[in-house]
Amino acid sequence: FHNSLRWTNMGGFAQARYEVGTLFGQEDHFINLGARYHNNSNYGASTTLRGGYVAWIDPINIKILGGQSFQEPSAKQLYGSWGASSTNANLSPETSSTVEAVIDYPSKNFSLTINPYLVQVTDVIVEVDEGPANVGERQVIGGDVFIRTQMSLGSIGRLRGWVNYGYTDANDTIVDSATEELTDETERVGDIALHKVNFGITGIFLDDDLSVNIRGRYVADRENPHSAVLKTDGFFTADANILYRNFMVDGLGLSLKVNNILD
Repeated sequence: FHNSLRWTNMGGFAQARYEVGTLFGQEDHFINLGARYHNNSNYGASTTLRGGYVAWIDPINIKILGGQSFQEPSAKQLYGSWGASSTNANLSPETSSTVEAVIDYPSKNFSLTINPYLVQVTDVIVEVDEGPANVGERQVIGGDVFIRTQMSLGSIGRLRGWVNYGYTDANDTIVDSATEELTDETERVGDIALHKVNFGITGIFLDDDLSVNIRGRYVADRENPHSAVLKTDGFFTADANILYRNFMVDGLGLSLKVNNILD
């Protein structure tokens, strides 16, 4: 066991909920508060907090959330040194703070969810001249919009559809590898698309026996600043699926699935 390491993780989590009472003429208002304690025998202890305010203001549900987290260094970063890579047994966990809001409007035939967020990460592990070190910073600004709807086609059938748009702007502060000091410049985090869109449309016909579904996905260009391929081009794909239930006899189904129907 001379080439092995054993550590112990211990932790606990507590959460409290407080009913705010009647605000804006509504009763569904409450505050959540939580704390988590984590202790690792190798890199020490960490306490993280979380909290949230949830309100139902008819017809909208609102959540304002905040929280902290940490990402422990991997065993490879701590001890997995080899010819092309160095390690640092004194690395600490990366820490992050997140603030986000969720605005949700639900109804029978239409629903809308908006989720903006901001993430600040400190003690980011980056490679410098002496090996990996907790000297980086990262900021992520993003949001998601989700829309779901359905409509009747009378005796013909009905349509259901949904679309999700995601925006992620993740940037690292550039570190001077020689001095291990933060600079005033930033660069995009590699392999994360700025824009993503997913959607789906389903038509249901013949007394629910026939369904036709089309799903699509768009991913914008992705930058890779530390790779031989500096940019990965964006792409769009669409898939289709046709399902006929009770085909000729009850209980027998027939399905046809086509991937990437535009290529």
